[in-house]
Amino acid sequence: MGDWPRCCICHRELRADEQARQACRLCEAVIGQHLAELPGLYGALDDHLAPAAGPRQYTTGGPVEAPLPLRLEALSLQAAGGIATVLVTWVTDWCDHLGWTMPTMPARPCWQLVVAVDFLRRNVTWAAERHPAVDDFAAEIRQLHGAAQRITAPVEPPHILGRHPADPGAVEACGGRLEMRPGGTTVRCTRCTTAWGPLEWLALRRAIEAPTHPATGRTAA
Repeated sequence: MGDWPRCCICHRELRADEQARQACRLCEAVIGQHLAELPGLYGALDDHLAPAAGPRQYTTGGPVEAPLPLRLEALSLQAAGGIATVLVTWVTDWCDHLGWTMPTMPARPCWQLVVAVDFLRRNVTWAAERHPAVDDFAAEIRQLHGAAQRITAPVEPPHILGRHPADPGAVEACGGRLEMRPGGTTVRCTRCTTAWGPLEWLALRRAIEAPTHPATGRTAA
């Protein structure tokens, strides 16, 4: 059992039809979703480059508005070294692995992003199956997506409810953090992305909170 192949991203055991893959299909779908949303998030950063208000300066002629500084967080994601640069770097890496010619990249980063996202989405299944560093790729895409989303659509932090139980007799082992969004009714594991509705969560919660016998360490029936 300990030698059963696991997804290199979420570390869940791969299903029988996923044995030849580096990453499971669920993680592949998450990567694809993040890639699909990046162009929209990139464009939305334009509205967040300047703060809503800034300090005033006073002169002999009366108050004048001071120039508003750019928000460095948003600017860094759009500038060289930001989202577009990271994605183009991965396109180059994938082309090297596949022996393909690098697609022509436009001069403007916003259009480089579009070309890179299209290339990566079309080949993400290959990466999930064969790329030796698909876990690093998934982590970078997740970080870029999260950074842009925190600027463009800030939300109240989720409620942390515990850990996905590591008892395979109750539910699938994982150990990821269980979170619920404010106002939501679905609990989700941050590692394997498994979700539970209200009734399913009640059953899972009982499994998590069940007392263990001090002598055996087993969960009480």
